[in-house]
Amino acid sequence: MRQLLRPAAFFLALTLLTGLALTTLVTAAPGAALWPGNHTLALRVDGRDRSAILHVPPQARAGQPLPLLVVLHGGYGSGRTMQLALGFDRYADARGFRVVYPNAFNGMRWNDGRGALDPSRAGLTM
Repeated sequence: MRQLLRPAAFFLALTLLTGLALTTLVTAAPGAALWPGNHTLALRVDGRDRSAILHVPPQARAGQPLPLLVVLHGGYGSGRTMQLALGFDRYADARGFRVVYPNAFNGMRWNDGRGALDPSRAGLTM
């Protein structure tokens, strides 16, 4: 039997991978204008539409690397709810980093390996 990652290790790995993927998406998109403010990101992964909100601080300049904070919502939440509730945008504006608020597939929950979400229903594998 394969050993699953401990929850803390899984969340760290998920955060790092999501941040890397979204940073790559944001910086590699040809002709993408990343002016300060909010941007809706949309991408298709394995035939499934995924979305996120990216907040860019006023200090952002084209091609300038900035830190990225990934904020995951709770079960049945949304990126927009987290954005409105937590106030990270103001903090990011004051300190010069990007914030991304991804949405879980179908507005459900994140598959964090606890078995709370059947991977076959969500089209996920472990």
